[in-house]
Amino acid sequence: MEHILVALDLSPQADRAFERAVMLATEHRTTLTVLHVINDNLLGYEDEDGTLAKTLLEKATRMVQRYTASLPPGTKSVVNSRIAIGKAWKEILSAADKIGADLIVIGLHHTDPMKDIFLGTTAERLIRS
Repeated sequence: MEHILVALDLSPQADRAFERAVMLATEHRTTLTVLHVINDNLLGYEDEDGTLAKTLLEKATRMVQRYTASLPPGTKSVVNSRIAIGKAWKEILSAADKIGADLIVIGLHHTDPMKDIFLGTTAERLIRS
């Protein structure tokens, strides 16, 4: 294993996925890429001057940087971070393909169980693709 991709939704539940990915990357001495996807549906409410997209990108970048800054000293893995805009499952697959990820780590997050029943979760979409 040479490269692990961890996709974070930046919710409190994402901490566990990040910790597991760091543990695996350290154990296998692999490169770790941290990815956050901004849902492009949010940009459908964009204001004229584009400040919403800029604000979302800045906030996501700061939060991802907090994750990478929290890595324990002596971590052997090389860490990269990415922010993408789009559908989570599509952007995760695209990033995994671009970096040649051997493993994708995602967290469990259920904000709307009824929506998950009818539309499926990001994990289900990744597995089916």
